[in-house]
Amino acid sequence: YFVANIYQAQWPKYESERNKWFKLSAKNGFPKAQSRLAELYFFEFLVSKNPKFISETIKWHGKAAEQGDSNSQYELGKLYSRGKHVLQDFDEAKNLYLKAAMQGHKEAQFEIGNMYSLGNGVSRDLNKARKWFLKSVENGSSSPQLQLGLMNYYGVGIPENMEKAFYWFDLVKKWNARAQIYLTQMYATGL
Repeated sequence: YFVANIYQAQWPKYESERNKWFKLSAKNGFPKAQSRLAELYFFEFLVSKNPKFISETIKWHGKAAEQGDSNSQYELGKLYSRGKHVLQDFDEAKNLYLKAAMQGHKEAQFEIGNMYSLGNGVSRDLNKARKWFLKSVENGSSSPQLQLGLMNYYGVGIPENMEKAFYWFDLVKKWNARAQIYLTQMYATGL
């Protein structure tokens, strides 16, 4: 795995050497190599659209996820949640997201929050959604900040709080057009 990462730093010049070492490490049961190999197969699938690469992606993410690799748990959770290349299965997505989230995976925490916010595969629970969104932010994710702003703006699951809504929208205004629209409305109406 470590040798593969050395070759990765010089990609694409040593792509075949990198792939060889990732495959060897993955076959020897190293979860980080299995996860990385799955990502490489997924990239090949996106380029070629060859379904054999997606089955290899799922296989290697599955092996890494079984060994507790949070990235593979999250990536498989995404596939099951969205029903992309596998049958949609919210229960499996939730289980995988939770395993990754409990290890501090910030995007898995965000996805669990989304599931509770929308009621996808779970009973809709806005308190749990907010809890997971906040955990995700605490771990460095900016993804849930818009949702937290909207929850405060509209009083969804919590009392309406324009100061907190402004705070969350302001954090994401540089890259999120919806946050910019809400901030503009807030400035225009004096909220």
